[in-house]
Parts: sequence; C-alpha cells; structure tokens
Amino acid sequence: MANEPSPTPSSMPTIDQAITIILSLSMSVASLVTKVDSLVESVKTLTEVITAFQSSPPHKDTSSFPSPLSSSLDPHVLARSAYEAAASALRDAKMIEDKGSRAVIIGLKEESNPLETSKHDEAIVKAMCDWSDDAMVKTSFKNGEVTHHRHPPTAPPNQRPLKIQFPNKDIRDRYLIGIRRKGGRPPPLKNSPRAYVRRDLTPTELKIERERKEEARQLNIRAGKIVCGLRDIELIYYRNPRSLPSGYGTPRAKTTVTPSSDLSFSGGSGETGLLNESMASTSSAEDTLTGGNGGRPK
Repeated sequence: MANEPSPTPSSMPTIDQAITIILSLSMSVASLVTKVDSLVESVKTLTEVITAFQSSPPHKDTSSFPSPLSSSLDPHVLARSAYEAAASALRDAKMIEDKGSRAVIIGLKEESNPLETSKHDEAIVKAMCDWSDDAMVKTSFKNGEVTHHRHPPTAPPNQRPLKIQFPNKDIRDRYLIGIRRKGGRPPPLKNSPRAYVRRDLTPTELKIERERKEEARQLNIRAGKIVCGLRDIELIYYRNPRSLPSGYGTPRAKTTVTPSSDLSFSGGSGETGLLNESMASTSSAEDTLTGGNGGRPK
C-alpha cells in the first residue's frame, strides 16, 4: 500500500463534480429502493391471496341475491379465476403448439373398412410427402416421424379430415410450401375431386374460416365472377378471375368450381372441385371456397 502513488490535485474531482456524483448516486439508490419496496409489496399481496385460497374452504355465499361486486372482490374468487385463466391459457398454448405441427387433407374419400382406409391413408401421406419434393420432409417420413389419423377417430367414415402430424412446425411448413410451390393438383388427390390441403386450424380459426368463406362468396357474387377464395383462413384475390359457375350462391345447389393451386389444387383443364353451397356458411369448415382460372393470388 505504501508504494501506491498518492492522487495528485489534478486527478481529483472538484467539489462541484463530487457533489454531482454524490447526488446522482443518492437518486439511483433511492429509485432502486422504491422499486424493491414496490416489488416486495406485490409479492406480499400475491402470497396472501394464494395462502388464503389454499388454506380456506371455498367461499359460499348464503344470501339469495349475492352482490356481484362483493363476489368479484372476494380473494377466493380472484385466486380461483386467476388459476382457471392460467390453466386455460396453458391448454390453449398446448393445443396451438400441437396444431402448429399438423397439416390436414380435407375431403379425402375413405375406403370400405378401417383397415383399408388406414392403408390407403398411409399411401396418400407418403405420396404427398414425396410430392412436396422436400428432402427434410421425405426424411422425416422415412424415419417414422410423420404420423396420421382420421378425425374424429370415433366418427363414422364419411370423408373425415385426415390429420398429418409432423415432428415440428418447420417440417410441416416445408411440406405445405413444397406442395403449393409446385402448383397443379397433387396426383395423390386425383381420385378425390374435393380434396385439398391446409394447416390444422384452431376452433377460433375454424370460425374465422367460415366467416371468410361467406365473405368471399358475397364478393364473388357482387363481382359476377370468381375473384377470390381462401388459403387457410386468409382471403386471397386471383389474378385471373373466371366466370361464376351456374347456380353459384344458390342454397342447396352443388356447383363445380375450378380449384386454385394456392389450395394445393391446379386450375388445369378437367380438374374440378365440388362446393356444397348449403354447407359453406353453416357447418363444415372442411369444404372450401376456391376459384380462379388456374390463377394465383395477386
């Protein structure tokens, strides 16, 4: 310590500089203390609510007409509501994660018995993976990482959606991009004219899909031609609109609509898809609006 040089007057801060430094440090410390105090109070309040919820029996309101205000401020109700909201959020997150790695083939016919349907589905899934022309997708299928099932499993066979589970979202996206990039109707779906591919949708997205289908239908009717359709839940406009098929928009009428390559279809000559008008706005999220003279979206 004796060998350390003593500070020279020129290296020491001035009185004004020293005061500024001290004030700055004092303000920083005060701000930090305030934040810590606030955090401690928040943790204390949360701990009290959780403790009360865990140690007390469920609150029962014995009055005939309980006050909504008093009920909403009850710590038991608050804690229970917070728990239920958190549990619901976790369930939704898990569902979204699962659906994020799945694709669905809609409108694919089923065979006469479950065993034949399973064999047929396996062949379709393999052929569609090959058709995507993506090396990672093909490898995933070869390694047994791509599985499939009809949904719902217990429902009678009637063109139930074929759900395809991929190991992760990236492989699923590669599968869809590869199919859509190539354009044209995928050969594996040639025997199911209504079949198309999309990602797996959540219940909320299925509701949006139904609303968007009706929106597209009305736009097409007003335009007097097929100007738009859907890709998953997105409304898309075609560069090459085509005339409305006979009976388009008429309830209970089946119309023939040329599918779009953007829905894993081709608009090529002779390739058609059936749209059941009576179902489109009321029930199945499994039929789709398609259109365009082989056109792609703008």
